[in-house]
Amino acid sequence: MDNNDLILRWIKKNYEDIFSNELNDWCTDEKRWPKNRTFKMFSDWFDIEISSMILDLEDDPVTKD
Repeated sequence: MDNNDLILRWIKKNYEDIFSNELNDWCTDEKRWPKNRTFKMFSDWFDIEISSMILDLEDDPVTKD
């Protein structure tokens, strides 16, 4: 399994947080967001591109182990 496969697996596991983050950029009224968001919907709405950009979606501070 190469790095792209690992990244895509991670995206499938975490798409809900990514989806919410993107929706929040468009509209902060969560009542207007689509209900029953699925990975299929995520894939239909967004193009997935693997890049070196990092987006921190965690609430905890970033630490280095």
